[in-house]
Amino acid sequence: MSSTNFLRSRYQEVRALAKSLLQQHGLEDNWHFRGDQAKTRIGVCNYTKRTISLSVYFMTMESVTMDKIKVALLNIIARALIGADHDDEEWKAKALLIGGDGNNSYKGPPIADFKYCYQCPNHPDTMFINRHKKVRRGYSFKCTSCSTKLVCHRRKNCRSLHLTRRR
Repeated sequence: MSSTNFLRSRYQEVRALAKSLLQQHGLEDNWHFRGDQAKTRIGVCNYTKRTISLSVYFMTMESVTMDKIKVALLNIIARALIGADHDDEEWKAKALLIGGDGNNSYKGPPIADFKYCYQCPNHPDTMFINRHKKVRRGYSFKCTSCSTKLVCHRRKNCRSLHLTRRR
């Protein structure tokens, strides 16, 4: 199966699952599902637009099974069910009740590869920051050891081979 066909079929599969879960929890009339281009989070619940959204990058990762996607959707649906005015304990209890894992963070490989890395010219192996976007003009990062301004490189040109996620 080509990668385009895989992406299309995975998205359709996730969309059908999301619709059935929304229906199962009584949200099908006024809540909707959509995929988004987020690279640093899995999903989000937008109370204003009444939309639950899941990162397309997350959905299409090879290491992510449909079971993991279902758990992520249930965690987001739990947020929709309890409303905007809630605390984390209330959300976690609701997520566990409906079949989610109540985990508010993702622990796994990065959802998308970083495009840029900022490195200290004096400490390239120890001081670096990975970013998806270039920082705006006038804003810069400094090395915590020597206060030198970090230099921006396209990810493929980074001298360091570290792939840890630092911000």
